[in-house]
Amino acid sequence: MRRLASVLSRGGLAVAVALLALAILRWRPVYAEPPWDVRAMPMAGAAVLLAIVAALTGRPRRHRPLKPILIALAAVAAALAAVIALRGPGGLAVAAADQRGPLGALPPGPIDLLGGDLRSLAPGRRVTLRWEGELRAPETGTYRLWATGRGDVRVALDGQVVLVAAGDVLRAGADAPIGRGPHRLQVHLDRVGPGPRLRLGWTRPRNGQAVAAAASAAGSSSWIAMASSRRVSARIWR
Repeated sequence: MRRLASVLSRGGLAVAVALLALAILRWRPVYAEPPWDVRAMPMAGAAVLLAIVAALTGRPRRHRPLKPILIALAAVAAALAAVIALRGPGGLAVAAADQRGPLGALPPGPIDLLGGDLRSLAPGRRVTLRWEGELRAPETGTYRLWATGRGDVRVALDGQVVLVAAGDVLRAGADAPIGRGPHRLQVHLDRVGPGPRLRLGWTRPRNGQAVAAAASAAGSSSWIAMASSRRVSARIWR
């Protein structure tokens, strides 16, 4: 019984670590699109519990050299860094303004912004944020666009407004038919008061929820304006 528990816990730990790696690779600066909607926190908790069980049910084993494993990990990390460097920056830059005029812009990234992200721009009480760039839809169909945050948001695709919502607790969604390929995405957020927030995403046709809007600007790379996965979390694009 103990041997079976050890085998199952070690196998489960390997799976949990692999899924945890997939979840972490969805973060900046990689913005990977894993085939499953996996989140880092649940996977981390599962990995810790399985590691404890594996340690309690295991038996002494012959020492194996770590050097080949470390070399392989270093090679994989170097290859991933090279791919990210060659791909160029992904996402959309956000331009900020307040009652005094333009404040500047933040680097390209997903449409997943908190008020603290604007600290370097020192905005006033009335803030206007704009994202504009290319959004690439992976397939033709009806997408569910969603937005959460705080403020007044307007989303347009190819000049057509597809989502409008407002509120101190903003939760809104709308269905929109989108053809496969590139589209011009425009997002506008107005907020009077502290704490502007916006997280934009989509649910792909026949698939799960996409992650937090990790868009790719036209001209910076061919990567999608939303890191959409099948689960997923658009980043219209977890």
